Amino acid sequence: MPLADRLNIESPKRLEALQETGLLDGPVDPALERLTRLTRRMLGVPTAVVSLVDRNRQFFAAHSGLNAALVAARETTLDYSFCQHVVSTGAPLIVPNSSVHPLVHDNHSINEYGIHAYAGMPLRTSDGQVLGSFCVFDSEGREWRQEDLDALQDLAQAAMTEIELRSTMRLLEEQGAQLESLLESTREFVVRLGPDCAIRYANAAFRRAVGEPPLAPTPGWMTPRMDVASRARFDVAWTMARELGQETPVELRFLPAEGAPVEVEGRLVPAVRRGTLRGIQFYGIDVTAARQIERAKDQLIGVVSHELRTPIGAVQGALQLLSRLLPANLEPKPKELMALASRNAARLLALVNDLLDLERLEAGQLTMERRAISLAEVFSVAKDATAPHAEQSGVTVEWMPGDEMVFADPDRIARVIINLVGNAVKFTPAGKRVIITASHTLDECQVRVQDEGRGIPPEAIERIFERFTQIARSDAVEKGGTGLGLNIARAIVLAHGGRMWVESEVGQGSSFFFALPHSS
Repeated sequence: MPLADRLNIESPKRLEALQETGLLDGPVDPALERLTRLTRRMLGVPTAVVSLVDRNRQFFAAHSGLNAALVAARETTLDYSFCQHVVSTGAPLIVPNSSVHPLVHDNHSINEYGIHAYAGMPLRTSDGQVLGSFCVFDSEGREWRQEDLDALQDLAQAAMTEIELRSTMRLLEEQGAQLESLLESTREFVVRLGPDCAIRYANAAFRRAVGEPPLAPTPGWMTPRMDVASRARFDVAWTMARELGQETPVELRFLPAEGAPVEVEGRLVPAVRRGTLRGIQFYGIDVTAARQIERAKDQLIGVVSHELRTPIGAVQGALQLLSRLLPANLEPKPKELMALASRNAARLLALVNDLLDLERLEAGQLTMERRAISLAEVFSVAKDATAPHAEQSGVTVEWMPGDEMVFADPDRIARVIINLVGNAVKFTPAGKRVIITASHTLDECQVRVQDEGRGIPPEAIERIFERFTQIARSDAVEKGGTGLGLNIARAIVLAHGGRMWVESEVGQGSSFFFALPHSS
């Protein structure tokens, strides 16, 4: 018996695609079986089969009118297969009379199952792999009409569409199961909310921390489980996400029925499909432990700062008294040691004062005497304070005040500008410039401090306003400072309802900005 070319039949890609259908050795596919019944009626043939050709067998994924013995077995070896030639050639096989056809004239199916006429169309995947044949056969010789063959070709393509759709659905189900497993095992909170704020899904991390949402989606179930301040923040963030379609960060504090409060840093992400809001996703991270550590650290720093302030002041007073009591003709070395002790005591006292100011700022206890002020006046105060440092450093400072008015505490805003200008001068080489300008928009006044220094690396920009941050490890020694100045400056600006940011490029300098509301 002529055998089909094994090269295409044993192609690893083809066999892999065949396995991925999930049809081999599975139950009869109802959609494919309907197509075989339709084929019999349309073409007037006794038998129609969806035959998948494996390495050493053909498997009947669907059939109509098939021999009872073949129905029971649902497969044969390739010795009985006409369809193997369809796979081998990748082309239709049309057999009007099997007993005289050169490829199948001695096939075992002719005598055992009475297959005397056959027409098979390739079942070809979208990437060109032929899985088998959509075929019809007759117990008598038959001249196949072209319109019947055209119809069979269309039906084969329909069958292939069903097969690939089935494979796609299986793949989606597997991916869905993997995604669900991932969501259930992650520590991040994942919640899917409907447009009505009812929870459609909440993963295990959220359920453990906050509680089990009701099985029936209930609008607003989540918000009563927050503290009052969190509800207000959530309402604002929800409106921005729902009405404006913006991904919105939000900090929440949940009060579960059992257990301690849970603090979460999260974000609301609109889910929009074809221009329609389908829901809003909430993603969050439990930061309860981190916040507790942060509060304990801040409390410790506050206590230590309070306790250090008095003894440092006493050390400074003793050093001043000692310097007056020492003889005028004191040798250089003791003088140098006295000066070093005085500088370090002053630096330590400045650090303690900065820490205390930060503590009061964050607690909202730092007194702010706000009034309508001219930025030009504040610039004048800051200019006088920073001029000696700039002159000593050889840096030119250009002040360009306008007539902008803000509602602020002049001393606090002067401190912000002095801090920014001092930093700019510190990191600007001699002979270069620092430029301070003021401008305004419809809603706010902006101050810009621009330098021609070394710039800030991109990875450092996100943490430049954090406590004790120095761009380089050597800066604390070479440049001085406590690493708290920018943190304090931003806290002062935020306390005024403003904002602060930085733009920088390495080697091109930096620009620090802060913005304040107009005077009211």
